[in-house]
Amino acid sequence: MSDASVKLQGWDESLATGNSRIDEQHQFLFGLVAEMSLLREEPREHSYVPLLVTTVASYAAVHFQEEEEIMEQSGFPLREAHQVEHQALTGWLAGFPSEYEAGRASLKDVVSHMQSWIETHIRQSDTLWVEHLKSLKA
Repeated sequence: MSDASVKLQGWDESLATGNSRIDEQHQFLFGLVAEMSLLREEPREHSYVPLLVTTVASYAAVHFQEEEEIMEQSGFPLREAHQVEHQALTGWLAGFPSEYEAGRASLKDVVSHMQSWIETHIRQSDTLWVEHLKSLKA
């Protein structure tokens, strides 16, 4: 992945959570989505898309596990609802390769869905647990 793609499509400092590890992971996820966006220009897009989406799903699962561990350790009261959001995305990503292969989904679909989901999730759900963490330090 090129450094330019990791600097990214969609990421800006307003999405920072204040947890440097989580912020780096969020930036990396945006970078993976940017890589998918670049594939739209590739004539061989078909063969790479399922693998790239599987890579995104694997990385997201690791990231979600880390977030959820922080939530559990801090006693975040909305942890279960947050996990449901994570499970919804990982389920969607798991189903995408077969939908793509069957012609029912496109690369544009996954890029659009991921960009929207990540940004919305960070701005809404992640902000709640970050505020919870800040309240514990106050």
